[in-house]
Amino acid sequence: MSRHSLCIVLLTIAAASGRGLFVSDAVAAPTVISCRPCPLAANVILMIGLPSSDHRASKMTQLWMERHSLMAQQRQREGTGETIPVITSYPADIDDFRQQVQRIADQCMRVASLGIMSHGNLGYLQIGSDGVSVRNIDDAFGHGLGCVMSPRAFVEIGGCNVGRGCRGSNFMLAAASRLLQGGGRIVAPESYVYGNAFLGIAPRSILGDRVLELDAAASGPRWIRGGEPGFECSVQTQESRGNRGSGNAVRPAH
Repeated sequence: MSRHSLCIVLLTIAAASGRGLFVSDAVAAPTVISCRPCPLAANVILMIGLPSSDHRASKMTQLWMERHSLMAQQRQREGTGETIPVITSYPADIDDFRQQVQRIADQCMRVASLGIMSHGNLGYLQIGSDGVSVRNIDDAFGHGLGCVMSPRAFVEIGGCNVGRGCRGSNFMLAAASRLLQGGGRIVAPESYVYGNAFLGIAPRSILGDRVLELDAAASGPRWIRGGEPGFECSVQTQESRGNRGSGNAVRPAH
């Protein structure tokens, strides 16, 4: 990935081009993730970073994951009074990510907070060398992965513009319907992400994040922060292209 396509502004706030950012989102059919019964399943925080040989990019990723791990711990302590382990991973691709999640499930652990720091664009992010959009979102987050997520889990994405516009809202709805089957929240930036490696400033969205909340007992999702999806997104039924018939239709925006 070239220096110019890195969508984390290291020194100054700048208008970044998406040129050269996208990689292939065609991946091999993933293995279905299974979760055996675990009456005493332990909660964990899972932080996913993008592998990089660039020192500044690695530092920015580290700063983001440290900040959001602390925020996740604070939410956990406020909710349950407990401090839980943090697992940090830099998967090579989607398959590697899913294998690591399966190992978490095999150890009777459940993910209370999932953080993903990555390159991003409208309704798109990277996991290792693979791109994830609504076209292949089942390959990344479907096929059983939702069983590893705790009820009322928290999903945070740190890639530029992932939650922006109609494509961003569709992506968040699609991800939430697969990951948050027990309810919870998903957060994604509505703009470019800014940070400073030299000053130790963790990356954050310049204009704020979009937040979608799902209540397992409610009739549908609710946008609680950021821009409401525009008119072009307010259809009664939205289904992620390429996943029709999967049983994981994207929930409509309300």
